Amino acid sequence: MVPVFNTAELLRAAVSSVLDHSSAQVEVICIDDGSSDGSAQVLESMAASDSRVTVLSLGSNHGASAARNAGIERARGEYVFFLDSDDTVPPGALDVLLSAAVETGTSLAIGKLLWFKSREESVSEYQQGASDPIVVADIRESSYLQTVPGCHCCNLYARALLELHHIRYDTDLTYGEDQLFQATAMVCAGKVTIVDEVVYVYHHYRGQSLTRMPPGLKNLLDDLEYKRRMARLFLDHGMEGTARRVLGFWSYSIRQYWLQIPEALSREEASAFFTSFRSMAAEFAISAWSERTPDHHRHLLGLIMSGHDEQALAYLATAEAHAGSLAMPRPTAELR
Repeated sequence: MVPVFNTAELLRAAVSSVLDHSSAQVEVICIDDGSSDGSAQVLESMAASDSRVTVLSLGSNHGASAARNAGIERARGEYVFFLDSDDTVPPGALDVLLSAAVETGTSLAIGKLLWFKSREESVSEYQQGASDPIVVADIRESSYLQTVPGCHCCNLYARALLELHHIRYDTDLTYGEDQLFQATAMVCAGKVTIVDEVVYVYHHYRGQSLTRMPPGLKNLLDDLEYKRRMARLFLDHGMEGTARRVLGFWSYSIRQYWLQIPEALSREEASAFFTSFRSMAAEFAISAWSERTPDHHRHLLGLIMSGHDEQALAYLATAEAHAGSLAMPRPTAELR
């Protein structure tokens, strides 16, 4: 299913990348989330020329999470796959995921992400490091799955899994709702099939990503909140070590979002964010860092945890705080 909001120029390529699959029987449910750029007309045209395209309209903009949830409610197929309207699916990717899920009898199959940082620069993220093309693992035992690898769009979900556990996107979050959805599905699925093949092409430079705009206080608070919910999910399923790893890894958030705080937030807003961080740490009685946290990030977190908000805000503007800020996302975890 494809949530759509003002991507008229890219929409045909996205939908066509799914329709071009040869063996998989697909219905492409496109949810127009209040577009105003002609996307609705493009969708109508595609639906008129191909019976596999179904169009839903939300009337006004409710956000991608609400659009995806509407698509889940409308879906009638055995499996569900999510595609953003400015991305594409490689040829044969759905066939690979479907075959793997059927062969292994699992309700969730996950592949790899090809991430285009720019039109010319790409990287394949989260390599398995395994010799087998297909591996079946349980998130409770797999350090690879515990990183919530790739993205929610790299997965083929059995619709029965989503319905049995009523797995939906949290519409009150502006950030992290996709990882929370994926983590919930992996925990509820038990066994997960991991396919060592790229199944999704993510064009990062196209959309309105939080990583390419000054974050607001709501975005930053949601970055904390989704990790709270992830930790509670893991704790509820007896995965205390995984919950603590989620709450002890902040270097990615610091590099991508927190470094923009001096320019993006007022002093009062920054203080509110730091207060929320301390509240989260107190709720779970955790350290604010792990053994993998670089020294300069530990220094920042130490300032925040000790209540030195002015010093933390000043430190975020220094060259030392920005050291390594262009590093790649999380390192590959070992597949077990």
